[in-house]
Amino acid sequence: MKRIQAKICAALEEMKLPIKLLPAKDVGGSIGVVLSAEICNDKGEDEPVVIKTTPIDVDLRKNIPITPMVKKEMLFYGKVLPEYEKIQAELKRKCVIAKCYAINDKYDNEFLVFEDLRSKGFIKWVPDTPVDFDHAVIAMRALGRYHGCSLVVQLRNPETFEDLKKLITDKNDVFLDSSFDYNADGARHYGIEAFKKFLKCVDDDNKKDKIIKMSNGVDEYLHTLRSLWSRGEKCVIIHGDYWTDNLLFKYQVNDFTVNETKKTHDSKFFILQDRKGNARY
Repeated sequence: MKRIQAKICAALEEMKLPIKLLPAKDVGGSIGVVLSAEICNDKGEDEPVVIKTTPIDVDLRKNIPITPMVKKEMLFYGKVLPEYEKIQAELKRKCVIAKCYAINDKYDNEFLVFEDLRSKGFIKWVPDTPVDFDHAVIAMRALGRYHGCSLVVQLRNPETFEDLKKLITDKNDVFLDSSFDYNADGARHYGIEAFKKFLKCVDDDNKKDKIIKMSNGVDEYLHTLRSLWSRGEKCVIIHGDYWTDNLLFKYQVNDFTVNETKKTHDSKFFILQDRKGNARY
């Protein structure tokens, strides 16, 4: 952790950003590390921020496509989101996501600096817990608003939309193309072995045959995704990591016991991959 902090501090100093790291906590995940920090705003006040960075384990980067994954995230916050913010300003509608203060794209020290929405009363959903109906409705509405931003950009600024689309789905694909040739043999082997063990637990031969049939061609999932994306007249561009462990809610009452069913009035998501759930949104 100290090595990661030292690298980030050096980069922040070079970028001349008024950000200071807070005492480190164990919030390292399998594909990301999250650090707490503070940034000095225009009023001279310290605001809480979080820094999401990549792990320093070289073997981990060989087995998991961390580099294209973090590039995809930087693409969203650096290229896509600013266009959405312009549209929202024109329409006088606000669909808030955590503000991104800085991006460092240097290999082996990639990081993003985000606004910490917890300081504004938002809390993360209970890790690995399914959402109830009320929360699911709010989450889907929030996702729909971002889809709406993408559609408006496509209608009003078709050239800009096509440029963004090319970065994501065409030959310059920052994630899929690199994944085709990426060495993920370790993770793939683990998945295959886990699947074999799962099949041994299925006693019903009919169901087992169906599962095997469904799994055929799973190695071609990247081609399948691209084929799906190329169909239809409409497509939307949005950050894709939208699942329960990345949801963050704010409540009308000062009661953040999210295990109970209650009405919520807003929902935002923030991409943190903390496997221990200490800072995962």
